[in-house]
Amino acid sequence: MQYDEWINAIFTWNTSDTEWDEERNDQFFSLSSGNVLDLIAATFTMAGKDLRPFSDEQIALGLNSITNETEELLYKIYDVGAKTSQRLAVINGVYLLYRDCLALRCGNEPEAEAENPLDIYAYMFWDASALSIYGVLASNVEDKEALVDVILDVLENTLNIPNAMCQRAAIHGLGHSIFNVRTYSEGQSRTDWLQRIYEIIDGYCALSTTHTSLKKYARQARTGMVN
Repeated sequence: MQYDEWINAIFTWNTSDTEWDEERNDQFFSLSSGNVLDLIAATFTMAGKDLRPFSDEQIALGLNSITNETEELLYKIYDVGAKTSQRLAVINGVYLLYRDCLALRCGNEPEAEAENPLDIYAYMFWDASALSIYGVLASNVEDKEALVDVILDVLENTLNIPNAMCQRAAIHGLGHSIFNVRTYSEGQSRTDWLQRIYEIIDGYCALSTTHTSLKKYARQARTGMVN
């Protein structure tokens, strides 16, 4: 499937529809893992430009249809036949999705909860999408350590985006990451990952620009218990 065809199919649909029809399912789920991952990576990387014509609701629905853990598209990142470079391109693309698209469309009030569909999508990405440290560690892929390292890079970089909802989303993801690392990893990697997450959160809380409410949320996330 070509990229333009993919974008139109994913994001140009009636927002009153909640599920794809059988023909559309067949269209997407017959694609190879490599094709799907290349298309997802391109979507994330080019979101700032290529998703401009679509409404917030269309973007939220389209992104959710790609990444939600109940769907199968993003799960192809764990297919053993996928290349490490493709997996990393998808994960690195998440940061660009936040920086170039979500940060421009999501709310920017530090004390506001996620309310509109795109805010909710952004906030819940690391909780509701198929991509997570738990997903990586529970998979059969051989490049787990590299993938977890890049997930933490993306979360750290997202904290530097000057948008409150993006920062809240990253904090949310870091809190779940602490829980997942504690629960599903062991040995030196577990120690190193936890130390890195603590340093990311502590550095964020030490910034003079960090809003009080977000700092409080980050300290809660540091316990590994976050909602």
